[in-house]
Amino acid sequence: MAELTPEIRERRRGGLGGSDAPVVFGVGGWGSPFSLWASKTWGDGDDKTSPQQQRGHDLETMIAEKVARKHGIRDLYPGGWNDHPEHRFMFANLDYEDREATIIECKATDYGWKGYEWGDDGDPDGLPARIDFQVHHQLEVCRAELCIVGVLFVDTWELRTYEIKPDPELAALIVNGERNFWESYVIPQVPPPVTDGPSAWDALRALSARPDSSVDLPTETNDLIGELLTTAATRLLNEKREKHLKAEIGRLLGDAEHGYIDGEKAVEFKNVAGGNRRL
Repeated sequence: MAELTPEIRERRRGGLGGSDAPVVFGVGGWGSPFSLWASKTWGDGDDKTSPQQQRGHDLETMIAEKVARKHGIRDLYPGGWNDHPEHRFMFANLDYEDREATIIECKATDYGWKGYEWGDDGDPDGLPARIDFQVHHQLEVCRAELCIVGVLFVDTWELRTYEIKPDPELAALIVNGERNFWESYVIPQVPPPVTDGPSAWDALRALSARPDSSVDLPTETNDLIGELLTTAATRLLNEKREKHLKAEIGRLLGDAEHGYIDGEKAVEFKNVAGGNRRL
């Protein structure tokens, strides 16, 4: 997959790609339906690449070459942009492919970062759900007959590969679900419900407000505002209470690192980096 330049990011706003598919269906991926909608409607407010995404991009060519050697692929080509022949809202930006139009999808992970989600080498049912939706989106867009997914575990240097063939039922589900998302939310610019507060809030914070602009809100927004103020006040009270309790326990510990009650260790007040102590 080509690096996400500003030009490619802008082009991606015009449709749904493979990495968008799992987000639409809420089965993982980068973000939530709301943050995906925001990126298609407003653009990427934060175009930073995550460390995991950058790692995958940096290792992509090497992983593709390993997959090619393992599966006897002689002619390996960098993939490119593909539009669905019928549905203009669907595209696929492939990693690699071969002369037989086999899609090569390259991933990098480790056991400490979602590596546990991957099944045994060669098991066609061993893909994480988010990768399964991405791959079948690509197969549908390109009308390809095979996708080989290669995942490199960077902590053990183990390569696992999975040969995935089209699934007509899943393909139909993906097409209909993405059409509904595009036509119900993106085209009319109607935001979908918030299902993941943190990612939705990140998307909203990245949006620049129009100076001196205003909008009429429904009356029930008062309930949300009231709950927000109560939640914020409760959080402040809890933070103060937490510090008070820590101070009381710390006073009893003094400069001791460990505290025992009835012969059993109950609490630690240890030194940490920077010279301060942490309870």
